[in-house]
Order: sequence, then C-alpha cells, then structure tokens
Amino acid sequence: MSEHEQHPALDGDPEAEVEQRSVDGAEDGYFYKTFLMQGTGYNTPEHPAHPANKAVVVEEAIQRGLHPVGEPEGASAEVVRRGRRAHLNTELTYRVAVVPAVVHEEPQETVTPSDVVAEEAADEEPPAKPKRKTRKTAEG
Repeated sequence: MSEHEQHPALDGDPEAEVEQRSVDGAEDGYFYKTFLMQGTGYNTPEHPAHPANKAVVVEEAIQRGLHPVGEPEGASAEVVRRGRRAHLNTELTYRVAVVPAVVHEEPQETVTPSDVVAEEAADEEPPAKPKRKTRKTAEG
C-alpha cells in the first residue's frame, strides 16, 4: 500500500482518511466511538461515566492517527436489548472533531486525554465544606 493510499488526506481528502480510520463511524470530520454500557440511567450529563468515556474517545482517535481538535461531546444515548438474557443496556456514542495527523498543521493544538480530564475536573463544583460547629463556653 502506497503512502497516498494509506493517507488520503495527502491527496486533499481528509474526510476519507477519518472515515478509513474510524471503527464506529465518521461524519463531517468527526470521529465517533460507541460504548455499550450495562443497564440504563446514563442519559444525564452528570453521569460519572461520561468524563472517562470522553477521554477514551480522544485517546482512541490519537491511536488511530487522528488529532482531536475540539472537545469530545455526547452524540447519542440509546437503550437497547443485547445479550442472551436481553437485559436493557445503553449504547453511548460520543464524537470529537479530528484532523488526520499526517496533515495537521498545528499538532501542538491536539486535544489529549489529559486535557479532557482536566477540563471535566474544572467544570465540577468543589464539594461544599462542612460548617464548623462552635462550642459554647461558660464565658460566652
């Protein structure tokens, strides 16, 4: 396989390369990743699975030769029946805008899993500090 066959982006077709390197789909320069999660209840943006899944989406894109250039986001959540016992599960699909690494002109701008984790941590509100109980003294 020639370099141009392996990297359609070198011939001016970055979307073809994104599609070629994506397992769970690609559209309009986005890399998609789908997770099958046991059970239901993942439809809330606050669910603790989302930050880790978003970091994995970015990591997998990088491993496939694609540079994430935006923040990963939830694309869909669908309750499905899968498996021998047909339990309810949830398919969570995330997406992130990417550029093939071979043509990325600003690789220093690549979003990394560490960036995603740091961003998610910054978005969380710190837990409220418990109020201190004051003791009453004989004088006051």
